[in-house]
Amino acid sequence: MENHNLDSASPQASHGQSNLSLSSSIDSSDTQDTVIIEQSSSRKRMRLDDEAKKLVETILVQKPGGERIINKYNRTKSLGDETRRKMVNILAADMTEKNGTSPPRQVKEKYARGIVTLFPYLSDPFSKNGYEHYYDGESGTGYLAWRIKTIQKGLAKERRASFEGTQCVPNLIPFSFFIYHSAIFLRSRPPPPPPTLFLGTLCFWHLLQHYATQHVHFHSDHCVQHRCWQSEREPSSC
Repeated sequence: MENHNLDSASPQASHGQSNLSLSSSIDSSDTQDTVIIEQSSSRKRMRLDDEAKKLVETILVQKPGGERIINKYNRTKSLGDETRRKMVNILAADMTEKNGTSPPRQVKEKYARGIVTLFPYLSDPFSKNGYEHYYDGESGTGYLAWRIKTIQKGLAKERRASFEGTQCVPNLIPFSFFIYHSAIFLRSRPPPPPPTLFLGTLCFWHLLQHYATQHVHFHSDHCVQHRCWQSEREPSSC
């Protein structure tokens, strides 16, 4: 009877040991997978850090004033506000030259990562990646983002000024129009139009004055010369 109980208990014990072994094998496999993932993530992070560091270092070495920034950090392990601003200006200018005035998010993150990798003491220990104060992809803020916005505003202002300057180009108005209207327009000498009128009207008036000052002859029904208008005589008396 006792032998029968021992025989019947033996398969159960064997089954329990088998489950325990299988569970241990699964746990070991999960642990190995976790280690592999962590190692892969760590290698990827190191690779990104190294690429970003080389990028920022190369830019600063090549640009005027960049090496001075590196040397100052090496001496003091920090950067003052003015020096940091110069560094941001250099990097933002390089970024927009290579990627346009609206660089992709990953590009701005790479530059920000490179800053804190090259200058570890500039990293923010309280942020997720340590470089969010230079560029935060979630909020679109940071020193680099603000500098890029300033560059964008400056370029937009230059384009507007350039566009407004082209409105007074003589070739935009047919010369026959000058011939037909010059006598009446110059004789009447109308005051400049109010600012609400189209800019071309004001430009046209200035162009006619320019041609008259240069003694250019406009032939219509009469001979019109600049000296006639200076003496307030009729065009027919020229």
